[in-house]
Amino acid sequence: MVFPTLSIVIPSWNGREHLQACLPSVRRHAPPGTQVIVVDDCSTDGTLDWLRTEHPWVQRLRTPRNLGFCEAVNLGLRHAVGDVVELLNNDTIVAPGWAEAALDHFKDPTVGSVAPLTLRMDEPNVVDSAGQAYHLIGWARNIGYGCRLGPEYLQSREVFGPSGCSGFYRRDLLLRLGGLLWEYGAYFEDTDLAFRLRRAGYRCLYEPRSRVFHRGSATYGTMPDRLVRLISRNEELVFWINLPTPWLVAGLIPHVAFQMLRTLRKAWCGQMRPFLQGKFDAFRMASRIAQRRRELTTIQAEHAVPLGVHFGPEVLSHGMTWLRHRRAA
Repeated sequence: MVFPTLSIVIPSWNGREHLQACLPSVRRHAPPGTQVIVVDDCSTDGTLDWLRTEHPWVQRLRTPRNLGFCEAVNLGLRHAVGDVVELLNNDTIVAPGWAEAALDHFKDPTVGSVAPLTLRMDEPNVVDSAGQAYHLIGWARNIGYGCRLGPEYLQSREVFGPSGCSGFYRRDLLLRLGGLLWEYGAYFEDTDLAFRLRRAGYRCLYEPRSRVFHRGSATYGTMPDRLVRLISRNEELVFWINLPTPWLVAGLIPHVAFQMLRTLRKAWCGQMRPFLQGKFDAFRMASRIAQRRRELTTIQAEHAVPLGVHFGPEVLSHGMTWLRHRRAA
């Protein structure tokens, strides 16, 4: 069987210890001829020299200064040559056949991206993401997060988009849409990209035979206040940039109520200050948000595809499940 050609872009900032596990798995299981690009985001842990010595088969790029996840990915995209690009976190390892299972779906011209099944590195029977879903209240969630791997996660289906730790995309489509928006830095850039791909008329399919094991928050997990502030800001950017105006009007009160509940939870956890700082950061970006909304009007849909935003009350049960798994983590 002939598959599309593949490029893998792995951004890394001081992630040498994660690459030590990631790269051997990629080399072992990637299809022949796969281009692997590691973009070193101005690391200080000797990543570039180590790559040159230990993994000379990898194409190495380095940013001129620390630019953040999105800009590092965009640099890699500009050097990718495959028909399909996988954006892969450095804190992952891949399973045999993970690429071929995903690439097979790109024979369908309406498929713009494929979401693999990502499982927890330390609990390989627990789901990290079975693709993304987005609700009108402004909540992007990883489907199946924290749940035991069961039959409901073993069927391929359409989802809103891939999780940011691993997703396959048509390279020419990503370039046409401008790659990742630099404003996000990291987190929720995957949700924003999923919105733009769907606006362009492309679907995302979830493929459980494509499996990736993910450590999770390996870069930002040691900086909880920074993480809270960044996520708080970026979830507002996604909401205000991407929802059509009638949906913004319909979702405003539920969104405010959702954020009030989250403020109470952050206060309980002692993280209310960075959480509110993130909201203020988003408010200060109002002009940038308006500009990005105007740019969305230039995206031409090649096929008729709904945006895939959920509206129903099932968000309450999903929220309780998410909270239960967060407490257990």
